[in-house]
Amino acid sequence: MEPAYLDLSKRNSDVDEALLADRYAITQVPVLILWKDGREISRLTGRQDAPTVLAWLRSQGGEQPARSGKAGKLARD
Repeated sequence: MEPAYLDLSKRNSDVDEALLADRYAITQVPVLILWKDGREISRLTGRQDAPTVLAWLRSQGGEQPARSGKAGKLARD
């Protein structure tokens, strides 16, 4: 089985606020939006701790993040 990868992107809401809010229906910040094959599959809003974010990712089909590398690689069992 090929490893899965997670690409992360951060946007500055002060600069991109109107464009992003309209385009992606963002009503709260911070917001994490999970995309798969170019489509939004889930979002998590508000400040979250790391265990909550990891649990959210796992609930969407992700696995335990690998501890090495900067690419956000997800390790699969």
